[in-house]
Amino acid sequence: MNEPKTMSGSSRLGLELLDEIETMTNEILAARPENPGRELAERLRLHYGGQQLYIPLGRAADTARRNAAIFDEFTGDNHADLVKRHNLAISTIYDILRLERARRREKQSSLPGGGGL
Repeated sequence: MNEPKTMSGSSRLGLELLDEIETMTNEILAARPENPGRELAERLRLHYGGQQLYIPLGRAADTARRNAAIFDEFTGDNHADLVKRHNLAISTIYDILRLERARRREKQSSLPGGGGL
């Protein structure tokens, strides 16, 4: 039996799955099919059929999305604003920015042609 990967690894894969489902759903809804639920189920079956999928609990997904939003909102000099807006300590903001920057670099380097500068 496959054991889940580490919390961060499985959460990352789960978030990628959620993002893929969101993309599929948006494409389906834009096409306005007669039965969007059936269309989504069919796409999931074709794309993931036979695989064991991990769907993260809400907290892991919420935290990852919050961290991504903080990184996107960061302008270089608005640490205090982020502390107030997200009700977090300044040290937590710095940690989130550091970890999110590393995560995005790792993701970028895994893309074709993104091996290094």
